[in-house]
Formats: sequence, structure tokens, C-alpha cells
Amino acid sequence: MNKKIIIVSGGTAGHIIPSIIIGKELEKKKWNVYWATIKENLFIFINYKIPLYKILIINCINFRKINLFKKILFSFLLFKIIIESLIIINKIKPNLILGMGNYISFYFCISSKILNIPIIIHEQNFILGLSNKILLFFSKKVLSGFKIKKINKKIIFTGNPIRKSILNIKNIYLNINKKKGPINILILGGSQGSNFINELIIDLLIKFKLNIKIWHQTGDKNFIYFISKYKKLNLTNYLYKINGFIYNINKAFLWSDIVISRSGASIVNEISYIGLPSIFIPYPTNDNHQYFNAIYLKNKKISKIIIQSECTVNKLYKYLFNINRKILFNMSYNYNMNYLKNNNCNPNDLIISEIINYDK
Repeated sequence: MNKKIIIVSGGTAGHIIPSIIIGKELEKKKWNVYWATIKENLFIFINYKIPLYKILIINCINFRKINLFKKILFSFLLFKIIIESLIIINKIKPNLILGMGNYISFYFCISSKILNIPIIIHEQNFILGLSNKILLFFSKKVLSGFKIKKINKKIIFTGNPIRKSILNIKNIYLNINKKKGPINILILGGSQGSNFINELIIDLLIKFKLNIKIWHQTGDKNFIYFISKYKKLNLTNYLYKINGFIYNINKAFLWSDIVISRSGASIVNEISYIGLPSIFIPYPTNDNHQYFNAIYLKNKKISKIIIQSECTVNKLYKYLFNINRKILFNMSYNYNMNYLKNNNCNPNDLIISEIINYDK
């Protein structure tokens, strides 16, 4: 009889897309895979052609983002979420739960523990998030996307899941070298977009003249506003493309010479795998996890970090003004030779192996 697994993910595409990658790999191994998430993320699963019957919706809340009144009622809300999770788990009867981080995983994995279902968690960032720090005590294994400090023998370095289209990109420095004309800049603010980065780029284009072309991912909720802004300010000549969300990110990577982005685990992971130069503007959080993700590539001289509080239009312009394709080619070439030349490791295979052998 085929084994069943529920993969729990939510929050942003940075959590969801890795869960889809792993789920599809497990389906090739004849596992029955289900995904648990919140209704706001349903469209991402649909766009990746996940059948609706395999998507389990949880009515969940992020404790950090609720008001004082709801925090007072939190114990009642927590009880309701756990009951809903227990009902879902009891209906599916999985052999294993895989938590991909975020508060949604926390609630669901706690429910799994009540029913004595084995749990594996995957930590995508350079430092363990709060939910995963707690779940560490209940899990059989903690799969780590980065080589983090091994505070527990359960932690196993596997790397982060990578899309097949990204795995197929090799020697991207050759791609940079053969281009002519304006520098191609890919702007990514995360799956939900970043108003800070979006506005920064608009201000940059208003204030300075640069020989660049831009492929801009604004976030779906910001798309109409920013495409209108480009037109209103007569900046469309800089645009190659503008999207709410880029599903074929491999095409965007192959087009670009450099990326300006937040430094969530997924984007840092993909850039590290192909060796594309980047400027990271980490999203400021209490634990600064995006900063630590970005440091991983800064130390390998393929990326630059600009802290948001220090990130001005002038500072960004100064950096962009001083780069050219030869510099970007050398950055990518040196990184590929030093870190990727003999790297034949597929993180997806390592993750799948640990999941299949969850009881060992």
C-alpha cells in the first residue's frame, strides 16, 4: 500500500513552491501526497496544477500579526485550529507529516504529535525560525537548507528544494558574457512584492539615467498600481517585462545579468545554485533571518547586501553605475569555478531520501 504524506506550508510562495517541488518528487516514488495550507495560498497550488482534492485548507492565524483582543482570545482560537487539524489528519491518515516552516506548520505539527504521527520539518533559512525551534523537540528529523549550527543531532543538512528548471541551468556566466547592450536587471520583492523595493526602483529611474533594462516582479497586489506608475512617469522604455509574479523564473534568470531582491531562503538558494550576481535588500525582522541568508552569498563574493535602513537611491545608483558586464561575468565565473564546478549534489534527492527513510 502506498504511503501517505501531508506537506504543510503557507505564508508566501517561498514556503509553498518548495513544498510543491518535494511533493511532486514523492509522487514519482508512488507516495500519496496532500498539501495543507491557508485559503489565501490556493491560487499558487492551482497555478502549479495541484488537484483541488489534494489541497487541505486550514483556517489559521499568525499570532504575531493579530491585535491585542485576539491575543486574549488566542487560547480559544488555538483550540479551534488544532481541532480542525486533527479532523483533517484523522481523515487522511498519513504515515508522515512534513512541515515546511511558518506558523501554519506549527499548529498542524502539534496536532500530528497528539495523534502520534511522525513529523519531519524543513528549515529553509540560515537560522531556525521560532516555530521550528519548538517543533525540533517533537520531530524525528530537521532538514536544513543551509549548513547551520548543529544544536541538535536531529539536524541534517540537505539543502533547499530547487525547481527542475533551475537545476538545468549551467554555466550562467557564459550567458552573461555573450550579451550586448543595456545591463539586464531582474527585480524581485518576494512573491507578495515589496513596496520598498518597488518604490526604490521607480525613484532610481526618475532621478538617474542608466543604461539598463528591467524585468520587474511587483507582487500581484501591486501590479496594476506600478504598471500605471511606469506609464504615468514615462519610464516604460526601461521595462523589458513587468509581472505580478514570475512563474517561469528560470527564463528570468537566463535573461538577467544581476538580480535586486529580498533575501528569502528560496531566492538565495536558487541564486547560489546557478551563481548569478545579486544585490540583496533583506526584509527587516526580529531575528534578521534574511540578512543571515544573504551573508551566505556575500561571503562568496557573488552578492552585495544593502540594509534597508541604509538603502537610498543614491547608494543603489552608485553601485549600479560602477558595474558592467565584465565585472558581472567575473563575479559569476569565479563563483562557479570556486563553488559549483564539482558540485553535482541535487538537494531534492537528499531531501527525498531522508523523507523515505523517516523511520531510520
